[in-house]
Amino acid sequence: MCEKKIAQARSDLAHVSAVMRLFEASGKPQDLARYVDGYRLFKRGEPWAICAAALAKGPLSTKDLALELMKAKDMDLRDGVLAKAIGHRLIHSLQGLRDIAADRRLPLPECGRH
Repeated sequence: MCEKKIAQARSDLAHVSAVMRLFEASGKPQDLARYVDGYRLFKRGEPWAICAAALAKGPLSTKDLALELMKAKDMDLRDGVLAKAIGHRLIHSLQGLRDIAADRRLPLPECGRH
């Protein structure tokens, strides 16, 4: 019985510590923990503006676009976990754009596939 209470206390303490780290964060993207939701790191339409500017220079892979987004927000470019998460969000956004364009029968921009 005592072990259960100790285990529960440790779990509670871990959660309290995690919440305290979130509130102590400076608000800068590079100071956030990896598990923080990246959805709110960008303003509405900001990722598309950054990607469009990068693609104007030439075709890029999804990984390169994710790194461009990270660079624009001054994030650690060596953080592979974050780069992968941003890349996955970008892929889902592109799929959503494709679906919207298909519903409206709009032509998609030529981006090349990598």
